[in-house]
Amino acid sequence: MEPLMASSRFVFFLSPILLLISSQSLAQPEFRSHGCFYEKGNYTTGSTYRTNLNTLLSSLSSPSNNGNGYGFYNSSFGENTDQLHAIALCRGDVRADTCRGCLSNCTQKLTQVCPNQKEAIGFYNECMLRYANRSIYRAMETTPVFPLWWNIQNLSSSDVDGFFHEMRKLLKDLNGQAAANGSLRKFAIGNTTAPNFQPIYGLAQCTPDLAEQACSECLDAAMGNIPAYCERKQGCRVQNPSCTVRYEVNRFYDPTTVVPLPSSPPPPSTSTGGSKSRRSRTVIIIVVPIVVSVVLIVIFFCICLRVRRTKKNLKLRSYFQAATIQMKLDLQNPCNLTWPPLEFPQVTFLKQINLDKADLDLFTGVGFSMEKI
Repeated sequence: MEPLMASSRFVFFLSPILLLISSQSLAQPEFRSHGCFYEKGNYTTGSTYRTNLNTLLSSLSSPSNNGNGYGFYNSSFGENTDQLHAIALCRGDVRADTCRGCLSNCTQKLTQVCPNQKEAIGFYNECMLRYANRSIYRAMETTPVFPLWWNIQNLSSSDVDGFFHEMRKLLKDLNGQAAANGSLRKFAIGNTTAPNFQPIYGLAQCTPDLAEQACSECLDAAMGNIPAYCERKQGCRVQNPSCTVRYEVNRFYDPTTVVPLPSSPPPPSTSTGGSKSRRSRTVIIIVVPIVVSVVLIVIFFCICLRVRRTKKNLKLRSYFQAATIQMKLDLQNPCNLTWPPLEFPQVTFLKQINLDKADLDLFTGVGFSMEKI
């Protein structure tokens, strides 16, 4: 009886410790998957490479490091053959403190499961971390593929075709949205309904260092792996080094915690009122001086012609007035008629220089033809 009581007391005192250990285990997030790239080379414990790796990973998960502000981290450290490059990405709806906690867990876990590999990648539910001794920034990589299941319940045979048809439409739409979201975050979430009224929730995300086209191609490749890895599954996540797609029948993200992206400045437009006004002023500045110059030149030539014509008319008028006086004197004394025959302008011109009618009659009455005068 006493041994039984002793063992009961031992279990009683041990139970809080066991409860604490189990609760801590439950509190630890599950390390979903990882990849150790043995073919990329190894490093030795205590080497400069290992020291640089520790420094790099510590800086990524530091509370002072907020990445680009939208869950993306890109960093390098070291020189020459001991240089490392790291990329980390948190799910688009994860809060900043949760993101840093996930990265801290991932940096510790990944170096444990890949203790000597120069290149490795690891995944939690909320984040992804990879490092390598080569540049991985802006490098779109669709292999290796990591199929990760959350809901392993199978769909009924009658629902599979309709469910997967709507799921693919949803993910294709999210693909376009995520790829076009800019260089801060390439992330999209949404939902739809299957023909049997079952909800479908989807997610698409790329590392934002990828160009729009590269992100779209990466997501297409991930979607292309769904039939092979997620056949008839109610929920599935396909992950590769550069992007991920996921669908579930239960909502697995929180749309209220997605930090809005900053509104981009409007692109310069040639159709704005300000631009039109500036163009109008430029046209006026160029055209007005040209028009004024042309007008002044025309006026100048008109004045010159006018003056020249006036001088000519005055000269001719003086000539005809003198000729008139001489003709009158000669007519008064016909014996002394010395007025020479002259070629005179048309009568119309004589009128234009305002000769008196008597003088005009004098010219036309001394034998000159009207056609010559």
